Amino acid sequence: SGIVKGFSGATVLFQQVERLPNCCAIAFPGVISDALLFLLHRKGIYASLGGGQCQKLSHILIASGVDEVLAQCALSFSLS
Repeated sequence: SGIVKGFSGATVLFQQVERLPNCCAIAFPGVISDALLFLLHRKGIYASLGGGQCQKLSHILIASGVDEVLAQCALSFSLS
């Protein structure tokens, strides 16, 4: 909820499905995910663009039925 408060356009993906409570994929419409990932890293906030075996998060999201434009601006977070 804090991320959505900080960026009102943020979309938390898969909110209504069973998943680990601390893991989430969040899309930031209008923001290039590579650039956001770089800026967050510089602030000490670590997110991800993909999973194991060099999978890109956007490809996984598209395969899961997420809109392609939204998938291109998403990052994966594991919050503690």
